[in-house]
Amino acid sequence: IEHQDTLLSMFILAGLYYNQNKYSEAESLLRKVLEGRLRVLGQEHSDTLLTKVHLAMSYVNQHRQYDEANKLLTDTVEMQSQLFGEEHPWTLQSMSLVADAYEKQGKYTEALELLTPVIELQREILGEEHSDIFTSRQTLFNIYFDLKDYVKCEEILNEIIIAHRHRFGND
Repeated sequence: IEHQDTLLSMFILAGLYYNQNKYSEAESLLRKVLEGRLRVLGQEHSDTLLTKVHLAMSYVNQHRQYDEANKLLTDTVEMQSQLFGEEHPWTLQSMSLVADAYEKQGKYTEALELLTPVIELQREILGEEHSDIFTSRQTLFNIYFDLKDYVKCEEILNEIIIAHRHRFGND
């Protein structure tokens, strides 16, 4: 499979499967899309990198192949850092997903060490109300919830509520 439109349609279908928690179906399609995008677009293309991230997260959400998932994610972050810079929104988003993967594996120290500076950079670069910050804060909440630090969980949720109200209003 080499036509970009076909690969895009397959990627979208994999996303549909992923959003329905059909991770094995998503994984199967994403493997094919990644093979095609590597062949057609190369390893440095943003669509190829995005496919790697989604494939890695399908592994993580199936609670398996963590080593492969971590490798895909860290390779993607390294490539994005080289191509776009460490403070580019795509790089920060991928770093946040690495932290999410670490959280799901119980690697809380690693997740916090990575996620804390990412959130600060997202605040500076994207602003408090950007959707990427909400995703990162959700991961941060999950880490502290897993650690049973409910005081920190409450702080994070209050920050999220304030940001949501500012963005969407009080209704």
